[in-house]
Amino acid sequence: MKLANCTLHTQTALKEQFASFGVEIGDEILGFEVAISDTAETIRQKAAEVIDLVLCGGEDGILVGGLTSAAYYLIIEAFETKSEEVDSYLRVFEVVTERIRDENDRFVFILRGIREIKPA
Repeated sequence: MKLANCTLHTQTALKEQFASFGVEIGDEILGFEVAISDTAETIRQKAAEVIDLVLCGGEDGILVGGLTSAAYYLIIEAFETKSEEVDSYLRVFEVVTERIRDENDRFVFILRGIREIKPA
């Protein structure tokens, strides 16, 4: 299964780990920053544009990371926008990480898997 990278970070270093979970992550970073001045509608429009790109790219779903409004709206748009090519909705997955603190008390994130997010 191929997922579009809708996070804010490259996943290149983790390609082998993602492959062990049965997924390939796209190289292009499609996640986006949210400005303090962005309204909910602005964020949702950005998300809609990303989902349109994903649908045109032929991925099976999206990988989101973080608990930001950008991720929420990407999820909403993915669940509401049907691909006419395959007559289905995009699948949505989140990164599952373990957070540990290093010797400087900073968080280090360790990839442990992916989890599918399903609409209610």
